[in-house]
Amino acid sequence: MDLDASAFQKTIDKIERFEKNVSNSTINEAVKRRDSSSVLETIAPSSVPSEHLFSVAGKSVNRHFGMTKFGQDVALYFSWQLFSGSFKDVLCFDRLLAYVCFSLVSPSLFLLTSRFLNLSQNQKLMPSLSILFLVVSSFYLFSIAAFQAEWKPPGENDKRSPCPGLNVLANHGYLPHDGKDLNPAHVRDVLNERLGISKGFAFTMAGVAASAIGKDGKFSLDDLSKHNMIEHDASLTRTDFELGDNQKVNETLVDQFLSLALNGKLTLESLALARNLRFEQSERENPKFKFGEIQRLLAFGEAAIFLLVIGGQTNREVDVKLAETFFREERLPDDWRPAEKEVTFWDVSTLSRKINNRSNELKNRKN
Repeated sequence: MDLDASAFQKTIDKIERFEKNVSNSTINEAVKRRDSSSVLETIAPSSVPSEHLFSVAGKSVNRHFGMTKFGQDVALYFSWQLFSGSFKDVLCFDRLLAYVCFSLVSPSLFLLTSRFLNLSQNQKLMPSLSILFLVVSSFYLFSIAAFQAEWKPPGENDKRSPCPGLNVLANHGYLPHDGKDLNPAHVRDVLNERLGISKGFAFTMAGVAASAIGKDGKFSLDDLSKHNMIEHDASLTRTDFELGDNQKVNETLVDQFLSLALNGKLTLESLALARNLRFEQSERENPKFKFGEIQRLLAFGEAAIFLLVIGGQTNREVDVKLAETFFREERLPDDWRPAEKEVTFWDVSTLSRKINNRSNELKNRKN
């Protein structure tokens, strides 16, 4: 059954309004007022420890560091998150690195956090226990993180999807390598930490996938191959469902896409040309070709995400060799890093409209 176009558009409008409001809202105002509880509630209201914990911890931090109440709360919040937040769903190399460095630079705060966890009632043993815990946990967690980052192609029983980005994350082990039973919260965190997509937008995408094609609140990568749910005709790198395998990389289509690079870069112009070319090919070759409003939104949204995420540090342009690694091998290039600014739904919506407008201009010029 196809997704309801009107419900889909309403959801998009809600997300767009939400992200517009958040950009002006309470966090900046709270920071100006130095109102730490408002900052914490805005960042993650469900994760903030109790007021009693902040009160007791704040006094100890003030004694160790002489920090203001605002500074205490912010430092303690992030310290708390490193312990209670990042280890629940996914082990994140970046957070672990920050945690270990922070612990090395600020042993007193590490000592304080250890006391929160009641590692020992004997205060004389705390420094030794802290150092031992730091060394053992760092070795263990960095070993896991390093293992997760290693690229490994899918095995015979591993599931993969028509989405190159999710396949890349599974091939690197950031998502389960077998591609099965993905939790939307886990997918959200990985998209945010590894590709720089905002948590709100990432969770929306993962939630839509789980509800539209998943089961019991989870989904596997191959579920995304279900035709005209999220997968659609005229993909830039996949064969249409009616014409063959809509899941595996089509090398000919990848070559075609890469050939549209301008001066060695894939740009907005390249994506507009690619979308038009694939539309014409599918319309001509596929007797059951379907490309309605939902398929159009998804297709141009994917094009925008590619430029914003992979080209985030290079002015929304992607080097053709980097793109080849991403699409053909489904691997993160060694020298690629996500942009500092997170990619929001508003960013994607704005850029996808620009690509769509340019696509229409090129069509009109051709006609």
